[in-house]
Amino acid sequence: MNTRLTAHRHPLTQDDCDLLRRIALPAVVIGSALLLIFTVRAIIVFESALAAVSGV
Repeated sequence: MNTRLTAHRHPLTQDDCDLLRRIALPAVVIGSALLLIFTVRAIIVFESALAAVSGV
């Protein structure tokens, strides 16, 4: 698929688009991993708080 021939209808240049396309997937992967880590940590903290309140 040749994306260099597509018309640009925004102020970014083709080089800008190429850069964004190159960093998009790693950014999504890293962001998803961080979101998963923060979610697991929040669940652990919540579970610890519930255990402390119930006296376990």
